[in-house]
Amino acid sequence: MAQAIDLVAKGGTIIVVGVGAAGPTPVRLDLVQDREIRIEGTLMYTREDYRTALSLIASGAVDTAEIVTATYPLEDAAKAFAASVDPEQVKVLVTVDGP
Repeated sequence: MAQAIDLVAKGGTIIVVGVGAAGPTPVRLDLVQDREIRIEGTLMYTREDYRTALSLIASGAVDTAEIVTATYPLEDAAKAFAASVDPEQVKVLVTVDGP
């Protein structure tokens, strides 16, 4: 959350999609106020959200190479979940080989 607040543009919106751990999360309210940042939570994605995301990726507007910070094969899924708790990781991907 702190990194999102540091990176969002003035007047931007931060969407909280997943919460990794229960408990308090420090938020710099001075930055939220001064930069006019909106923070919004959401419980789940909709079909249209997936369509929009896929369209953005397909068009090249979103470079997934910048988001995926680690990739593991399915047989190493336990290692992937362990790695995902590292705050340096953005997106840990588990790949599945098959037809």
